[in-house]
Amino acid sequence: MSRSSWRLEESQDPGAEAMTRSGRYVPVVIGCAGVAGSLLLAGGLWFSERSAARAGFELEAMRLTDAAVSELQINLEQVRGLVALFQGSQVVEAPDFRTFTEQSFVRHPPLRALFWIEDSAGAAGARLVRMSEGPEAPDYPPGSALVTHAGLASVLAHARERGELTLSAPVERAGSARLIALAPVVAGVEWRGFVGGLFDVELLLAQAKRTPGAAEVFLSAEDSELAGVPLTRTSLAADAGSRYVEDLEFGGRRWHLSAAPPAGFLAAHRTWWPWIGLGFGLLATGLLLATVVMASGRMRILRLVEGRTQEVKQAYLTLSHEAKERMWAMSERRQLEQQLRAVIDLVPDRIFVKDALGRFLLANEATAEAYDTTVERLTAARHVDRNSTPLRPEKTLGEEQSAMQERRSVVLPALPFVDPQGRRRILHQVMIPCDVFGAQLGAMLCVATDITEQKQAEDVLRAHNRLLSALARGEDPERVLAQIVHAAEELVADMHCSVLLLASDGRHLRHGFAPSLPQEYNAAIDGLEIGPHVGSCGAAAALGERVVVADVMTHPNWEPYRALAQSSGIRACWSQPIRAADGALLGTFAMYYPAPRVPEPYEERFMEAMAHMAGIAIERSRFEAHL
Repeated sequence: MSRSSWRLEESQDPGAEAMTRSGRYVPVVIGCAGVAGSLLLAGGLWFSERSAARAGFELEAMRLTDAAVSELQINLEQVRGLVALFQGSQVVEAPDFRTFTEQSFVRHPPLRALFWIEDSAGAAGARLVRMSEGPEAPDYPPGSALVTHAGLASVLAHARERGELTLSAPVERAGSARLIALAPVVAGVEWRGFVGGLFDVELLLAQAKRTPGAAEVFLSAEDSELAGVPLTRTSLAADAGSRYVEDLEFGGRRWHLSAAPPAGFLAAHRTWWPWIGLGFGLLATGLLLATVVMASGRMRILRLVEGRTQEVKQAYLTLSHEAKERMWAMSERRQLEQQLRAVIDLVPDRIFVKDALGRFLLANEATAEAYDTTVERLTAARHVDRNSTPLRPEKTLGEEQSAMQERRSVVLPALPFVDPQGRRRILHQVMIPCDVFGAQLGAMLCVATDITEQKQAEDVLRAHNRLLSALARGEDPERVLAQIVHAAEELVADMHCSVLLLASDGRHLRHGFAPSLPQEYNAAIDGLEIGPHVGSCGAAAALGERVVVADVMTHPNWEPYRALAQSSGIRACWSQPIRAADGALLGTFAMYYPAPRVPEPYEERFMEAMAHMAGIAIERSRFEAHL
């Protein structure tokens, strides 16, 4: 039964359908009511905690403000004490002033300076500072004009008018607030002078606080003439609505003493109960919702079970059929891959696929043999960069990457290659861009054909035709013979040639032409007697066939000449008899190598071709000499 069929059967019952539609709204109503109740419960608990925190803060603020007022009164008593000391004195002496104030600054850190002011004999209304003590006393040196000190002249006028201790409005100094207190000293009915004190308001309030993390207390002044400003820099907590303010009157002014809650003061009174209440409400709501949903959906689930069961069975059958088809497809794919592998392994040319980093993704047996390894190792070593030309790997890899990016085919007609045995080969390589799984940067299909023998045969044929043309033009046969030797040495790298001529007695070989061999070696073998065990050339002349000595240091024919060969840099020597048109022996054509090696098939044909051309040149020379 399909999904559409059992859904259609379910909708055929009108009563069940109506019940289903009405039951859908019941969980929504229950959920909304439960969430609202949980939020109300958590809000009530949180509000009660906040009220308790505010009440505690107000008690703390009242204690701190009372302590701040007491601290200020204690410091003002220092000024009143000086007034009492000098009230009955006729002359204010500096030693007496210093004696009284010596310990005041130690006991009362907020007190920053104490000074004595008396009327000047000069201009009316001016005052002079006569004596001063304290950390900030140098700012009020004796004899200085009062008008140069902010706030001091104003508080003098207020103290003179009221005749009692007067506090100044806030004075900004050294980045914080200062209060100046002046008290008049009267002798009889005349003004005698003033006793003054300078207080650091922040230190006053700090002395009152003394509890880390307690409320911050702020003090500001207000009167009709001087605008009141905060005496401390206000740094209120986030909950500024909980600020406590108290109005006071002392020192001739009206003051606002306020306390701001410390940062996080509510956090100290918070508990987990609001969250517990919220969680309990949500949990109860969830359980109720689960019960309702389970009850309302029980019948619907029962109706769906049968349809789902049929659907699962049908899906299982479909998956089983698809799995079998996939297994057959994978089996056919493996067979095709094996057939393709067998086909490309039968091809003698090198067939491989490389990515942009020079790594082999696919290779046949011929490619693996060229690198002296197996196909599995060649394609598995993804971190090894194996380039087709060790002579110029960076240039070749750059050309391949450029071709992959441009999606163009490349033909390399003569690509040099050195096999694991050290032999130089020439490859004709065709590169075609392709898309291979696992090559994100692109890949290149390469087919390389070994054309070494073909190139060698072409070079020999060209040299043969060039020398025959020289003989046909009537050039000197000996010069043509020299050209044969030079052409052979040019066609084969790291090889030296020599031509030895058979003497008239038929038993000795005489030096003919060997331009690249040492003169000592040429002189030593000049007049060599032929024999089956005499070196390579003597044996070739005696036996009438090619003689190959792969290593002159181990071959018995070269035992008498090993020291000479070692000094001349000779390790391998191949010799081919030179014959006339009628088969008569004319000499030998020899090829020398600095390392032990044996000839390949195309090198044997090369020796025969060179010996044949040398025979034509020698026979032509003798014919001309006979004429």
